[in-house]
Amino acid sequence: MSNIQKSKTSGILWSHNEKKHPKWLGTCIRACQSQGFIWWDVGWRIDFEHFSFPITGYIWSTAEKQATHEAAIESGSEIVSQPNKELANKVRKNLEALGVWINPHSPLLEYLRDERETLTLLKLAELERLPSPLGLEAFKSWDGRPIVRPPQSYYRIMLP
Repeated sequence: MSNIQKSKTSGILWSHNEKKHPKWLGTCIRACQSQGFIWWDVGWRIDFEHFSFPITGYIWSTAEKQATHEAAIESGSEIVSQPNKELANKVRKNLEALGVWINPHSPLLEYLRDERETLTLLKLAELERLPSPLGLEAFKSWDGRPIVRPPQSYYRIMLP
């Protein structure tokens, strides 16, 4: 991670299932390099008021059972609630323009079909593979407790 000044104190740790979506991380890295960002849709809410942007994010690989990637999450990230479908449609069109196959069960498409009331969109400005993956022992939750199991949604963390 180079050009973006990220938060020096807190961040988030979330999971990615590479067995279900094996090409997604590579697509995200290429998009960040070519257009300067990528939208990552998730099915959980995040309270952005507790963070200073840009947020440092770590992605837990369910296949590798380690945090394998680091991201810089921009302030354009938001929780989208109905009736704001304009941004969700813009994200969908951006992903389609990049040639990204969007899973029909993704939070983004479920939101656009009115099957989900809210949608969290993370705007990643940078994404890269960590030189050395990190195990759970490298992370502590914001309250100082060790993290003992992989995230089901996300953890607010103190940066390692």
